[in-house]
Amino acid sequence: MRTREDVRNRIADLLQQRERIAEKGVERAIECTGITKSRVAAELARIAFGEVGGTGAAAIKVSDKRAALMDLARLFGWIIDKQEAGPPGAFDGLSDAELEQRLVERLSGNGIDEKRVRALLKARVIAERVRIPGEVGHRFRNEVGH
Repeated sequence: MRTREDVRNRIADLLQQRERIAEKGVERAIECTGITKSRVAAELARIAFGEVGGTGAAAIKVSDKRAALMDLARLFGWIIDKQEAGPPGAFDGLSDAELEQRLVERLSGNGIDEKRVRALLKARVIAERVRIPGEVGHRFRNEVGH
């Protein structure tokens, strides 16, 4: 008879397999359509920096410009959307070291170099302790996720 741990492991394996299949599907769609990051950025820039107004399909509204600017900022990593990674209270019993290790594992699994992840975590701790005034401080806090 299977244990609950066996079932959990199998579910985790199936979810990872489904994610890999989805990623391959996206990669194939990108290859077939010729969509590149630079083409997307160019089109967003055209909307973001184009003249408001116009007629027909080429009409650009202020809301279109704002949305395009936000999309460009996300595309270039200037804005990071934060998401909950578990149910409320799921991390309450973990030590700082355990939380850090989970973050490293999760981000490393998403293709970010482990050394870079640890450097970002260290920078965040420094940012929490030191308040740098002015625009430099604002940019630093945004860069490390505040």
